[in-house]
Amino acid sequence: MGVRANFNMPGLNQYLNDALDAKIQNIIRIMRVVGEDAINEARSYAKDKDWQDVTGNLRSSIGYVITLNGNVVSQDFEKVQGPQTTTKDGKKIGYDLAIDIAKALPEIALVIVAGMNYASTVESRGRNVLTSAELKAKLKLNQFLNSIR
Repeated sequence: MGVRANFNMPGLNQYLNDALDAKIQNIIRIMRVVGEDAINEARSYAKDKDWQDVTGNLRSSIGYVITLNGNVVSQDFEKVQGPQTTTKDGKKIGYDLAIDIAKALPEIALVIVAGMNYASTVESRGRNVLTSAELKAKLKLNQFLNSIR
């Protein structure tokens, strides 16, 4: 009297792959919500508070990318025009920085950036560029991920 499997291996593999894909898509959806909330926080703070938004480059460089196995699956960077024109493209600078960071991260990653090289200088002067967005994103991401475990 032996035990006999009542399934086939290809069917089992397909079932497991489908379950994994569903989990990954759920994580990406959560990361997208967290990324959108974070950049909306940073952008609205920049717009409504005490920044002197001369060229719009710093706000344009605020955004996120989500990567899966090195491929961008979602991103949001928005071009903002300030009162003065510039030859720099803050949106492209932010996006390029996020991609560079994401390349060094694991299979799935959410990267939120303020890409202009002076973003940390603005923060060091007591202005909020990404600080509140980062805190909000970490808290919300942990809550979401704990809820799907």
